[in-house]
Amino acid sequence: TAFVLRNVFGLQASYQTVLNYSEMAAYHCHKFNMAHKGEADTLQVGDEVYAKVAGRNWYAFLFLSPLRRKLTSYHCSPERDERAATTALKEVSEPSRKTPRK
Repeated sequence: TAFVLRNVFGLQASYQTVLNYSEMAAYHCHKFNMAHKGEADTLQVGDEVYAKVAGRNWYAFLFLSPLRRKLTSYHCSPERDERAATTALKEVSEPSRKTPRK
């Protein structure tokens, strides 16, 4: 990300700056995504991906709408089990929860 910011946009940002920003923004991005996820389709596709973070595997369970071409749910977990996958699938069917503006 720091490389792209520097070479595409001419912005100097260190690896640590990008990491700090990502950690600060993640909470707000997640709240926004959950509040604006929209209606779920009857057809869903799911997949899992993993990434190594600080020497440990973390799994992300994703569900997508092939009709609307959008992400409808995601859940991150240190475990690759039925509970984590079911949590992501359950979020698909839950109505979006709008957060009140302050």
